[in-house]
Amino acid sequence: MSDWLKIRIVADRADASRIEELFDVFHAESISVENASLHQENEAFLWNPPLWSRQAITGLFYPTIDSDYLITTLKALTITKIKIEKTWLSDRDWIIHSQQKFTPIRISKGLKISPDWSSPICKQGDTVWITPGLAFGTGKHATTFLCLRKLSQLNLSGMTILDWGSGSGILSIAALKLGADRVFAIDIDHRSLVATRDNAKRNGMQAQIDVFRPEDIPENFQCDLIMANLLARPLKDLASKMMHYLDGYGQIIASGILESQIEETAKAFGKNLIYESVSKDGWAMITISLGESP
Repeated sequence: MSDWLKIRIVADRADASRIEELFDVFHAESISVENASLHQENEAFLWNPPLWSRQAITGLFYPTIDSDYLITTLKALTITKIKIEKTWLSDRDWIIHSQQKFTPIRISKGLKISPDWSSPICKQGDTVWITPGLAFGTGKHATTFLCLRKLSQLNLSGMTILDWGSGSGILSIAALKLGADRVFAIDIDHRSLVATRDNAKRNGMQAQIDVFRPEDIPENFQCDLIMANLLARPLKDLASKMMHYLDGYGQIIASGILESQIEETAKAFGKNLIYESVSKDGWAMITISLGESP
């Protein structure tokens, strides 16, 4: 296989959908959309087109693509000023490449995260075995690491836990490895639900994890702890719902926020609640406590 052609277009929101559709017409092998604004804005669950005012749309194409014709068509279809970048990516064995980037991580004395190819899987013990895929959560990112470290510091014995935005299922599985009794893992992304189920089975935890969409949370559900590794906007939007599901003496671990967003995010859960925060690499996690169990 020869090199890949990568075309990156930075454009206003008004043109983003047109560019994605054109990339699809030209048979892009992959298409990604990122925030190209100077500020982190309009965070939301992205089941709808992103709301970022300035977006970067990247397409990966076979080298045989007529890139000149593609770019000419792009310029004719777009109505705002766009920035075009063309680069070539060397082909490689992407499976081996991703495996080399994901190596075992020791979170604490009692918790380790490891890819399932690093050594023979033993379902007992302190290791969470993860297969990286389409869902977020390998422990490498600061937001996930902070949650895992916090879990390892808590006494989770016998707890019922809600993992809101389960991604790969890494937090759900880690909580069970650390003594939780049961975890309800929810996500809006079907790929994340599949990844959570697969990784739960890989760790022998499938009988202790219930996986479903948020609208399917059981009526009158209550839990001892909520884990939510999301972003500031969805955390604030979902704060009241989370509080509804939390037992009167429970805790919320909320991650995925910037250091500058700590106070506003914490206030969304209640003005008089006590919270603590920790940071890593510019990202922050807050722990909100409703009180100690009698």
